[in-house]
Amino acid sequence: MVTITSLDYVFDVLKSASEEILFRGILLGYFLAYGVSWRKANLIQALLFGLAHSNYLVYAEVSIIITGAAYLLAVVFGWVSALLVRKYQTVAGSVLMYVLVNTIGGLILSVMLSVL
Repeated sequence: MVTITSLDYVFDVLKSASEEILFRGILLGYFLAYGVSWRKANLIQALLFGLAHSNYLVYAEVSIIITGAAYLLAVVFGWVSALLVRKYQTVAGSVLMYVLVNTIGGLILSVMLSVL
């Protein structure tokens, strides 16, 4: 049986926060500070976010379809997260969204693995 411990949740929150700070705080801010348009800056950081979240699937030897789908999903997530940052001028909302998505995904995975 797979269980999610409090420590797992703490690490997930810290990982989510650090990724949001890196991609939506530092990278997006860097591109904007150097005159890159909002749309281009958002696209670049979203593409990089997608790459960071799909490259490990290649090493795990999962199908190219799953890897591609994971990449596209992460790109969309990165794009939407940046919209939250732009609207509220803080990464707090995108961190919260990321934590919720990871928590729900973890719970679904835990249930699926316990059934198998």
